[in-house]
Amino acid sequence: MGGQHIAGWLNFGGFLACSARALFEELGFRNEALLKDHMKVSAGEYHDLLVMTVNVDEFLARKQALGVQ
Repeated sequence: MGGQHIAGWLNFGGFLACSARALFEELGFRNEALLKDHMKVSAGEYHDLLVMTVNVDEFLARKQALGVQ
């Protein structure tokens, strides 16, 4: 697997996060790890942490092919 990779994270605790996950997958991000109950929010609730990566070279090529700047 060539090219640079970047990693991102999102709180996978609710509907908004599900929409964000779908958006990142559409952009070419791949799931790398799901850490159950890894994040504790100020209300004391625990949420899952999803780690995703993307191949930067592929991402930029896809972006250029679509004419996005």
